[in-house]
Amino acid sequence: MSKLGVVLLIFVVLLALTSPHHYGNRFAGYQARQMGVQQRKNALANALRRSGCGYLGEPCCVAPKRAYCHGDLECNSVAMCVN
Repeated sequence: MSKLGVVLLIFVVLLALTSPHHYGNRFAGYQARQMGVQQRKNALANALRRSGCGYLGEPCCVAPKRAYCHGDLECNSVAMCVN
C-alpha cells in the first residue's frame, strides 16, 4: 500500500508541475500583450505627429501640452498652420 501511495504522490506532484495553467505565466503573458498594444499605439501617435503636420495648410503638430508648426508658421484657431 505504501508503494502505491508514493507512486500516486509522485504522479500528483509531476502533474501539478507540468500543468500549462500557471497563474504567474498567464499574468505575465497578459502584461506582455498589453505592453505590445501600448507600444503600437505610441508608435502610431508618434508617426502621426511626425508626418503630414506642421507645414503650410496642414494641421498643427501635436506635442504634450502644445501644438506647433515648422519654421515661421503659426497655428491658427482651427489648428491649421498658416503664415
